[in-house]
Amino acid sequence: MTCAEIFERMEEKFKEVKLPDINGVFQFNVPGEDGGQWHAVCQGRSCRVSSGRYSRPDVTVTVNAENAVRLAEGRLNPALALLTRKVRVRGDLALAARIQRLLAGRI
Repeated sequence: MTCAEIFERMEEKFKEVKLPDINGVFQFNVPGEDGGQWHAVCQGRSCRVSSGRYSRPDVTVTVNAENAVRLAEGRLNPALALLTRKVRVRGDLALAARIQRLLAGRI
């Protein structure tokens, strides 16, 4: 699985997982080879995922491509990834925690 495949599937996964009302914009920065930038705009119970940078996201997640894939496949614990700085999160941490619990290991 590649990062591009993860983000292509993410919007569908948002639909499959019964999302509670989530309002916010998530920016995902994946530096390096096989990386890129994507953002998810969530309003109510739906999220729209697009490639590129969002100008003023509520949450910014930075993770390298290898760890992004490991997170999506459930092979990397999100809490451990944060503690070991394999994933960096800026912005509204409570909002980030809500989305992480829903998607970790489900892509």
